[in-house]
Amino acid sequence: MPQIDTEGISLRAIRYSETSQIVTLLTREAGMVRVMGKGTFKKRQGPLDLLQVYRILLITKPSGALATLCEWECIDPLPGVRKTFEHLLAAWYKAEIAGFLAPEGEAFRVVYETVRDSLEDLDRGADPATNTLLFAGRMLGLSGYQPALDGCGTCGKPVPLRGTIHYEGGHLICRSCPKENSQRYGGSALALVRSLLSSAAADSTSVRYPPHLVIRAQEFLDDQFREITERDLRTVRYWKQWGSARGKAERVKAL
Repeated sequence: MPQIDTEGISLRAIRYSETSQIVTLLTREAGMVRVMGKGTFKKRQGPLDLLQVYRILLITKPSGALATLCEWECIDPLPGVRKTFEHLLAAWYKAEIAGFLAPEGEAFRVVYETVRDSLEDLDRGADPATNTLLFAGRMLGLSGYQPALDGCGTCGKPVPLRGTIHYEGGHLICRSCPKENSQRYGGSALALVRSLLSSAAADSTSVRYPPHLVIRAQEFLDDQFREITERDLRTVRYWKQWGSARGKAERVKAL
């Protein structure tokens, strides 16, 4: 049973008993790992908290059994991700996407670095919506399911990204080709998505996009993740509910 000394981000935690917990960690050296933390509530450093970065020592076990957490030390508590409810939703979005895309028990360092860098940007004061958009674009590119946004998937003709664009089955549909179950998106939003997918990761604390484009581009990326995972993302549902409630509160306040 090998030992692994690595960094990990705590994504989920369940209290197993009065003194122990089961924690899901995204690690640099072993991908997604579920560990049994025996006696964590009795130790000096306390139990592992969510959405924090730890230095950890694990003992892995075969056949998908829970790894054993031997030592842990919080090296970055990321307090800024709890600044507002919107910041916290943005952080939970990253945890949910990483849970789908990170392999269990296998190192995928670029996913770990992407999640950590995005959480650190959020902690330093990045706008939650822009931060989430950049993260989603980066993760979609890493997933291997990157959409084709250069030309029509049926006839191959170029599709100018302006006005209303039809999209179906991972590619664009030009105006001349049949559209059976296509979805409609704004060309400007798809142009933003294409630039995100083709460029290097950006620092979300320094970039700014028009808010309406951020919303539309995020809707497109969320639709892609829904097709990949074959389920609705819970954090997207919570975000919509929170946005609707906030909008109602603002309208009442304006009366």
